[in-house]
Amino acid sequence: MTAIVTQDRVILYAQPDGSGTAMKPLSVECNGMADKTHPGPAREVTWGRDEFGRYVPKLTILNPPGGLNTSTVEEDDQGTFSWLSKMFDRVGCFPIQERWYKCGILTGGGWTRTRHFGKMTITQKVLGAGPSREATGAGMFNTFEVSWPYTVEIFKHALAALVVGELNDLNALAVLSDLFPGCTNCAPGYEPDHIIYTGGNASAGSPGDRAELHYSTDGGGTFGVTSTDPFLAGEDIKHILINFINESQFRVIVISGEATGQEKYSDFTLGAEGTSSWSAAVNIGAAAVTAAEWLYYDRLYASSAGDIYVSTDQGETYGAAVYTGVVDINAFAKSPIDGSVWAVGNTNLILQELGQTGVFGAKVGPTGGTTFYSAYVANDGTLYAGNGTSIYASTNSAANVGGWTLLHNFGANKAVKNINCAGGAKSQGGDSQLIRCMVDDTAGGTGAIWESVDGGNSFYEVTTLTNTGYNEAFFSTIDDNLAFIAGDDGVFHKLEPKAI
Repeated sequence: MTAIVTQDRVILYAQPDGSGTAMKPLSVECNGMADKTHPGPAREVTWGRDEFGRYVPKLTILNPPGGLNTSTVEEDDQGTFSWLSKMFDRVGCFPIQERWYKCGILTGGGWTRTRHFGKMTITQKVLGAGPSREATGAGMFNTFEVSWPYTVEIFKHALAALVVGELNDLNALAVLSDLFPGCTNCAPGYEPDHIIYTGGNASAGSPGDRAELHYSTDGGGTFGVTSTDPFLAGEDIKHILINFINESQFRVIVISGEATGQEKYSDFTLGAEGTSSWSAAVNIGAAAVTAAEWLYYDRLYASSAGDIYVSTDQGETYGAAVYTGVVDINAFAKSPIDGSVWAVGNTNLILQELGQTGVFGAKVGPTGGTTFYSAYVANDGTLYAGNGTSIYASTNSAANVGGWTLLHNFGANKAVKNINCAGGAKSQGGDSQLIRCMVDDTAGGTGAIWESVDGGNSFYEVTTLTNTGYNEAFFSTIDDNLAFIAGDDGVFHKLEPKAI
């Protein structure tokens, strides 16, 4: 039977101690929230005539929404200067969460759905009516009119095992996740998050076997193998990148794990996602590529032997290294705030490129930091990084060690390989309080997905499925409750809402 959400099973949470601290109930009995209005785009029509002179809609366009999301938070007057009153006086910007508990205590961690109202501000405070003229004792309550730019709905998640048909390690995956406007036919037959490519090692002990590139056009329901393999026998696939190059074609770039730093690409047509025609080999540096990301349409970043290379023609060529170093780089990330590019690597190395100049400057890692495995920048500029066995946050763009905070240590042999913040495009980069990360076990143990809804103050682990290690994760930018994970021994998992 479908679950019905009732008001008595919903409670409001806030962060009275500030961003990245514990989410606490506003109260069980003294706070409520009215209808939440989320304005959508308006439609405008230009009229024309048909052959009989009748009016017909000639052009329909979408106009921006007319305002922010709005509601009213109610609070019983308890004779104190409440947190909401303080935030009104400070003109504060804060999140509030509406948590639904299908079962169990309303102040515990067993919520089923969280609606995160991001960057909320109180726009008006109304003190409750009173005193009364008559001898009555009705309770007084105050109301706070609020507005906020975006809402993110997060569910408790579960992992599902998908069948790729590969027995060897899957090292990489890429998903086409572009969202086109409604009422258009920009990409006929295309559904976002449905086209997936994954690949990995050539068959162990069988040098004659080639690494296969597997693909799905139905969101992982079924997989096939591209018509031709990209590399020669015995060469592994280590990195996969993907991007549209026109309205009906997209490019898939694969990079080998060989010492030559070899890349190949194929342009696929929608409707023929398995028909490949691989380019000649493109060399990137003189050693294996340790990190690669297609961060801008005209800027693809790759690193080999500590050097950074940039392609400005969608991976067709690479010039000389824009940065030369000796420490391996393990990941790149792009900031939604200023468009800067971050590169992180071994021995606590962290670099930043400003303004797409090709100039990378050294920044400062956390005290006691070792190997950086991953980085992510949220919509408020918070920089998250997987370093050693932990996840850290920097609130001053890695300017000094004082800006770093250790959020969570996942334990021996653990490595945070991917970090993401839910919210994607709607929050312009992902909300800093809604963190998800993929944690690998470097000793061959079980990989896992961990999540936080309070900026890393606390983390909870999604119930694991059998695996011997995770290698790569993709978190959708348009579906806040979808991720795919590739791992050792052909494991391919899907993160999705837990059945209610």
